Amino acid sequence: EAKPSDTREVFRSILRMGIPSMVGFAALHLYSVVDMYWVSRLGAEQVAGVAIFAAFYWVISSINMIAGAGSTAIIARRYGERNLPSTRTAIVEAFALKIATALAGSIVGYLLTPSIVRLLGASGEVERYAIEYGRIMFLGLVFNFPVWTVFTALRGIDEAKPAMWIMLASTLFNAVLNPFLIFGWGPFPALGVAGSAWASLIGFGLTTMIGLILFFGGAFRVRLTWESVRAASRRTMWQMMKIGMPTGVSAMSFSMARMISSVASHSSLNLR
Repeated sequence: EAKPSDTREVFRSILRMGIPSMVGFAALHLYSVVDMYWVSRLGAEQVAGVAIFAAFYWVISSINMIAGAGSTAIIARRYGERNLPSTRTAIVEAFALKIATALAGSIVGYLLTPSIVRLLGASGEVERYAIEYGRIMFLGLVFNFPVWTVFTALRGIDEAKPAMWIMLASTLFNAVLNPFLIFGWGPFPALGVAGSAWASLIGFGLTTMIGLILFFGGAFRVRLTWESVRAASRRTMWQMMKIGMPTGVSAMSFSMARMISSVASHSSLNLR
């Protein structure tokens, strides 16, 4: 039977991990809100292009959840066992898996973007903006997927607060950079809708690189080493995929349903 002191300790642990994670992930999800806020200053067609692309983007991005759920489970388990060498290797394997899945997702997404946005009802200038914004975002998957590993790995090794601060800093950087690239403030060219996508890509890229530098520099409880890179194996990466498959398939199904609903809505409007 659990003692009251044990219950309080579990509750404190949940709050210690849960609150920073909640704040951090809430901030990170503001990326799309910030993008839309600045893009709305350009015009209705630009907003429509970004919004239409988003339905397709979430379908491809669901691949990230397949790798993410499995990697989180294995990293946390290795750290809970106090097996630091295996924890280091699991973190490296998670980064490698995310990069591999991101490359596959970016190729598929980049090639299918024109066809999908037309299927979703985009045409004319809206179609052009959706493709322009979307293809840059798919190129950025190679940074978008790994950046989530920075956060999930930190939570897996009981470093929720540093993960929160990195998330907040990343979101703030994106919010500041957006208008400079969209409207051409200062020395930057005015890139319009593409500028918003580039701001997100740069934000994800810098956050990923900073996270890796901090991991290899020993800023956290688990320090990555080149030995852990050499010890990475495809077998564990495949295990991560198998563990995360139900979560990822569920997320992809939901995203597909939302995209199909969007197609049906546009078709209904076109018939009237």
